Amino acid sequence: MDITSIELWTLPNSGISTRHATLSLDPSAAQESYILKSATGLDPDEILNQFYAVRGTNLNPIKFYSLLPSARIVTFNIKLNPNYAEARTPSNLRDTLYKMISHDRTGDVQIRLMNADVIVGVLNGFVTRFESDLFNNDPTVTITFTCTHPFIRSLSRLEIGPSLSFPSIQFDDDISTAPHGFYMKIQLLSNISNPVIQGQGDLPNASPFAILYDFLADDILYFISEPDARALYIERAGDVIHLVDRVSLNSIWPLVFPGHNNITVFFNATIISFAHYLTYWGV
Repeated sequence: MDITSIELWTLPNSGISTRHATLSLDPSAAQESYILKSATGLDPDEILNQFYAVRGTNLNPIKFYSLLPSARIVTFNIKLNPNYAEARTPSNLRDTLYKMISHDRTGDVQIRLMNADVIVGVLNGFVTRFESDLFNNDPTVTITFTCTHPFIRSLSRLEIGPSLSFPSIQFDDDISTAPHGFYMKIQLLSNISNPVIQGQGDLPNASPFAILYDFLADDILYFISEPDARALYIERAGDVIHLVDRVSLNSIWPLVFPGHNNITVFFNATIISFAHYLTYWGV
């Protein structure tokens, strides 16, 4: 991942985002108010190997794991670059950053990783520590953020449907570096009981994802397999029916992996939309 600067934005409940600071990676950028001297937490640090399920026989068991980064804590050491001719004093620059801490009751802050004017990835979180060396001829601040999601992700979901086709949904993700979930909306074309979805990387010994429910033609199925936002429900005749409690025991939620993906849907349906976030372990 190539980045040239980092932007700090607040995300108030009003939905109107505000850019509070641009952290330049160029130490000679005299026109910039904030120069990033160092950063930690933009790599995955500790990777947790969490047991997920076991398949196979008692004599030859195969264990499945979910690999996740530990809670992501990002720290920026920032040089304040005053310009007194423009009334850009160290105090004013600090105040701008202070306003991020509690800009509203959520305190949500978004760290945007930029390559020129392109947003490569984002992290969302909140400020948990703010340190400043006051009365120094070379003023700096150190800000620590606790992120609400451990992976770096694209700002918005990448839509790759409905050009995909059933029963084998195949596509390539050559940009992401980490596995992640997807968002799928499909319409069933016929009645079916206990439909099955088989994910990439789950063969040959994983239990497929099975929904123990009687579906009807024209049901709209919403399937979200993001590990921190899983959801499963249908719309039927104007009603919403939640189905997470109907997932078969030991089912493995399908994911998108870097590279080629093949997700098989074992029932008659048509894709309305299929999308996912580009997802990264680190910079």
